[in-house]
Amino acid sequence: MLLDRNPILDIAATQAINTVILRGTVYNRKALDGLLAEAKKKASK
Repeated sequence: MLLDRNPILDIAATQAINTVILRGTVYNRKALDGLLAEAKKKASK
C-alpha cells in the first residue's frame, strides 16, 4: 500500500491510500475508486 502522506506525522494519513499492490496486481487510485463504487452499488441492492 502506498500512501499520499506520512502516517508517522498524522495517523489519518492511513486513509489517504494512493496505490495498492495485491498478489502482483497494481490498483491505482482510479481503480480503487471504481472497485469501491461497484461494491457500494452491489450493497445497495
